[in-house]
Amino acid sequence: MQQVYCWLIPDGNNYNLSIQVLPNGKRLDLGTAAALQADCDIDLRRSTTTLQTILNWLDSFDTDKLYNHLDEVGMYALGEYLYQQTLGFYPHPEHLLSEQIALRIISPCPHIHRLPWNMLARDNVPLQAAGWHITLATAPDTRQVEWPALPSLLVVAPEPLLDNQGKRIQPTRSGEHIKSLRQRLIAHAGAYSTPEYFQEVTSWEALQRALQERHFDVLYYYGHGMASRLLFATTDKASSEDPRTFQDLRLALRDAKGGAPAVCYINACFGNSGGQMGAGLQLGAVCAAVVANRTAAVIQTAMVQGQEFLERLLLETRTPETALLDALTRCGTTTTGDVRWVTPILHRHYAEWKIARRPERFHLDKHDPHWEYKLDRITQSGELNQRIKFAIKSKNPATVCCLWYGCTNVGIDLFHERIPLELRELRQQVQIAHCRMDWPQVETGNMGRVWEECLLAGLRATATPFARAPDTLENIPRFLEQLAGQTGKRTLLHLRLKTINQQVLAQSRMTPAKLASFLGWWQDRVVSTILKSARIQTLITLGYELPDVMLPRMQGFFATDLDPLNDQYNSLSVYLLPQLMLLERRDLSEFIKAFYPDLPQDKAKARIEYILGEAKGNYQNTLNLLTDLNNDALYLQGTTQQASTGDDDFMKMMSMT
Repeated sequence: MQQVYCWLIPDGNNYNLSIQVLPNGKRLDLGTAAALQADCDIDLRRSTTTLQTILNWLDSFDTDKLYNHLDEVGMYALGEYLYQQTLGFYPHPEHLLSEQIALRIISPCPHIHRLPWNMLARDNVPLQAAGWHITLATAPDTRQVEWPALPSLLVVAPEPLLDNQGKRIQPTRSGEHIKSLRQRLIAHAGAYSTPEYFQEVTSWEALQRALQERHFDVLYYYGHGMASRLLFATTDKASSEDPRTFQDLRLALRDAKGGAPAVCYINACFGNSGGQMGAGLQLGAVCAAVVANRTAAVIQTAMVQGQEFLERLLLETRTPETALLDALTRCGTTTTGDVRWVTPILHRHYAEWKIARRPERFHLDKHDPHWEYKLDRITQSGELNQRIKFAIKSKNPATVCCLWYGCTNVGIDLFHERIPLELRELRQQVQIAHCRMDWPQVETGNMGRVWEECLLAGLRATATPFARAPDTLENIPRFLEQLAGQTGKRTLLHLRLKTINQQVLAQSRMTPAKLASFLGWWQDRVVSTILKSARIQTLITLGYELPDVMLPRMQGFFATDLDPLNDQYNSLSVYLLPQLMLLERRDLSEFIKAFYPDLPQDKAKARIEYILGEAKGNYQNTLNLLTDLNNDALYLQGTTQQASTGDDDFMKMMSMT
């Protein structure tokens, strides 16, 4: 990838412009031609305004002004202006025609760092969308980074409930985001299940302790932010915010054990809008790469961007600029006219990024991304599949209800995650809609009304902008039709009922007898009057997590309370699947043969014995231990790759064992 340096050095009220095209070009001093002062007028095609006004719009995230003036036309006009005032003065434009250019804007001036360089455009093309790496720096080539084969990650994910005035703060859904991120990392490398490689904190004090205990390669902050500070949670979990400046964070990182993390990603609002006090300039003094948002961060977009960037940085060992561009492209946020395009921004403070790449691995995720739901349970999933396939083929019964049961250590709820994967085979025949339904926590004389509220609440959670949630049972068919996109296929509604464990039993007394009452209401009130005429079939699934003493009695409860429904309703079939048992040696052996066909027999046998001894048949613990095979099943020689100045040219081969 061709490297281009663009210096903008303050000289009074002007900027001295210099450009260098590497590897062979010399630095050319082009005088003070760059008109980038705050009071410069910018023609946005539909209006004329100053550069400072545009910065104010971005700083305040004035959506009316941004969408009225910085739409697709306005963004391109601003990007073209920034290009003409910098690269447009380069006397050899033919050197800038490559689509693979890594551009570094180099300046010690905070004003320059606040400009939206990601909008750069020319010849009717937004350059970042065309594949340019656009980064900021205070000086050229300041440090080298030796990137490890398996980088460690420190996550800061505070979720304070109240601000310092006692007002509620908008939730960032940090729990959901960090859980998803961690699961994805563990699926590729089991080491991320350990605190040595993945640690999460929420308070300032916990962050300081973590930085002193061990070295981390990446710091990822996900939460609320302002132009010059971040909001931490206080040590009290149900607490208010604890604001800390980027100066505070810089000092904490400077004194970290083993040195500051090489990469710092501030996934919060306005992290890069503070100029001299913002994340880029403050944290760039100690971190080689700093990623921060220029504007307000939309929660859903920020979550996806963060996960995509970290996956590429940690698992695919991409350089930060490549990982960021890939993440933006994958998220669709390089679309012109979308203000998310200018966020996040990378401050690059390194000359070389040397990557020790992990060897190719025969790991589970390459064969099946849903491997964790394919361990044993063949008997139960096979019977469920046969029941529902027969019902769809014969178009009867209208409702198939499958129940399973087992003790607390056999993954009762995890089996629920397997069902949508099994149902994918039916998508050519029916359109499948999934709905989770919780049980009520109170009893009332009118249980029919309670069931209705629970069902409608579950359907509301599946609503989309194109499928408005039903407010009555009668509107369910129309909702499912909108959800399916009017494909013309019959609809299968998968109603996933909340797993019944001791806590649920204590709250709602959802015994088999109460479940029979619900199924009766379902057939009488929903199926016979609404779903049947709309050609909608239903699969109802439910697991019972029981104490050991109750397991032998489950067959009796089913025979007494639920099996009679099969005689009472022609359009309902209720089945009790075989009991889910603790995992045994044969289960592990068959699983490893299926997913690790190339694992040497001695390693497979040793791993099976180790897992049996540690997990003792516990389903979740067994899954956790199996993920470590991703690190052990290594067969090919590894490579150590050198990304000189951020490209993908690699230096030499090294073996890993």
